[in-house]
Amino acid sequence: MPTFEGWAEKLPGRTALSPLTIALYGLDGTPRITHIWPYADANARFARRAESVATGVWPPRSAVWLTPEMQAGLYVPTAISPLR
Repeated sequence: MPTFEGWAEKLPGRTALSPLTIALYGLDGTPRITHIWPYADANARFARRAESVATGVWPPRSAVWLTPEMQAGLYVPTAISPLR
């Protein structure tokens, strides 16, 4: 599958910029991927994303089914999270 091939090609360079916590692929319905990258704060996230795009490290170009409906979110751990 082109998506997995693209990820396999690009992931080592992307994880050199910041660690990947998890990547999930939907097996039912519309093809979709969810990936979670931890950052110290929103500024760190924006900086790594900009750097990865500017250097061509990310995103993989082989996911032919990606659409403008892609979503991004920033989530903060709760007070009881082990990440605190």
